[in-house]
Amino acid sequence: MTNQDAIDQAMRYAGILAAGDSANATDSADMLTELNQMLAAWAVEDKDLQFPPQDTLGDTFPVQAWAEGPVIANLGTRACAAFELPASQELAMLASNGRNLVAKVLIGANMRPLDMSHMPKGAGNRGNILTGETT
Repeated sequence: MTNQDAIDQAMRYAGILAAGDSANATDSADMLTELNQMLAAWAVEDKDLQFPPQDTLGDTFPVQAWAEGPVIANLGTRACAAFELPASQELAMLASNGRNLVAKVLIGANMRPLDMSHMPKGAGNRGNILTGETT
């Protein structure tokens, strides 16, 4: 998938393009700017997909496969705003669910295991934390 393919798909989601159509050069360049701005903002919001800014429509879309759908759906909502069109309820839901998925995946990927070695190991006297009884 290229950047142009992703932009075309986003514009189809937005209802701007019909199936099989491709955006013209001006609209594609504008949407590439929107894509860069959106993903730069996500990085600030701790949803950093490590997306290098793009300047060529024919380059490979540098998003991991699991994140393509969420990114494209959200770009579709930005296309609606850019073209002053209302986003469909389905697109808004797809975009929202996509942002949530990105957040969940990245939170899980960035979790560090806890180091409990500084805690005392305790001695003997084990008890039931529910009843307070010792064994």
